[in-house]
Amino acid sequence: MVQQVIRTARPNVPFKAVTASRGKVVRAEPISALAEQARCGWPGNFVELEEELCGFTTAGYTGSQSPNRADAFVWAFAELFPAIVKPRSDVNVPKRQAMPVAQRYSWMG
Repeated sequence: MVQQVIRTARPNVPFKAVTASRGKVVRAEPISALAEQARCGWPGNFVELEEELCGFTTAGYTGSQSPNRADAFVWAFAELFPAIVKPRSDVNVPKRQAMPVAQRYSWMG
């Protein structure tokens, strides 16, 4: 439905359908951290967007309505800078070597 509305308004606008695998607050965390440090910004006044972005807290979203503008901003930011919002499961963490049971529980270490 969203794609149809966009195509009706502007047929040549690029469109990419997305599906959320994490909640809005989790997706917004890395971008929120950059905004808090003043490491990202945008020209102009977007009062409604800024109010929604300020509503994200570690306890969840505290605004009175759904943060649609903020969510769209997070999706756009994630598309432009995918390395910033890479899921933790994609982080390359070296695996520990398996240790024989006798060594794991030995008091001599």
